[in-house]
Amino acid sequence: MLRELGRLDLSRAVLEDAFVVARGSAERITFAQLRIELARTLLALGDVQSARRCLEESEIPSTDVSTAAAAKATQAQIFAAERSPEQADALFREAITLLEPTGLALDLAQRRIERAAFLAASDR
Repeated sequence: MLRELGRLDLSRAVLEDAFVVARGSAERITFAQLRIELARTLLALGDVQSARRCLEESEIPSTDVSTAAAAKATQAQIFAAERSPEQADALFREAITLLEPTGLALDLAQRRIERAAFLAASDR
């Protein structure tokens, strides 16, 4: 929410604090979701390398399709920021493909919106 409001530094601080609290007690899915949100915040701050590192350090449970798709979409955004549009688009499509058979309509809509924004920004 803070990231969407443009409060990027505060978002980063809150997410980093959440890691400290959640480190020993949170479920793997919750911890992975926090890492994805932090990676997205770092990316919004323009820190592409830290965003990549944060996402690479995440252990994404394959059993949680929503989190796996969000991780792929975040990785796609990192590739887009690194000017690798083919890799970015492939990951966006993978995220969408993961979600299509699940009935997770809001997640699917979000991933499609993110891909559309990427396509519009890259004139594809």
